[in-house]
Amino acid sequence: MKQNRIALIMAAIAILIITIVFISIITPLKGLGILTPLSIFLGISIWGLSLIIFISGLKNKENISKVRILITILLIIAFIPTGYLYMKISGQIRTRISVAVVNKSDYIPANIRIYGVGNIFKNADTLKLEMLKKNVSKTYTIQAISKPHHSGYIKMEFDLNKKHFSKNIAGEFSINPYEIKQEWMVVIDNSFIE
Repeated sequence: MKQNRIALIMAAIAILIITIVFISIITPLKGLGILTPLSIFLGISIWGLSLIIFISGLKNKENISKVRILITILLIIAFIPTGYLYMKISGQIRTRISVAVVNKSDYIPANIRIYGVGNIFKNADTLKLEMLKKNVSKTYTIQAISKPHHSGYIKMEFDLNKKHFSKNIAGEFSINPYEIKQEWMVVIDNSFIE
């Protein structure tokens, strides 16, 4: 009974550790710094030990209720999908890029297109605006993929006084090395247009 209880507690601690890491990654903290990989390793190690202790307890044929065995098994098994789910969600949050564009110029750009260029973007779409009036802000959001050796940037095209302009407004982004600044503010002023 003692080994089953230890395995149950250790599995719960392992899930708690990866939950703390997940919460720290999705909050403005963006992780625990150098403690993030150490915490993940610690959580996985404790989970592995809980599995070993549980199997060892079963081999010793401890007198344990079937309900307690079931709870321990479910908690040990729950670590894998929980960790996978946390990894997927935090990966999506860490690779979402937002670009706020605000017009502070004396001009009103027309036929505006803002879009992602490069193989780093998943389902790249285009923000199309007829015009962007003075002191108006629009935000373009795009999802990057987290595969290595992918890169890209955000581009803006617009027309002004019968001229077509094309400018890179955010990036360059890459995964290997990891280089994704997530929040961008682009101010269109008179010097931006000239």
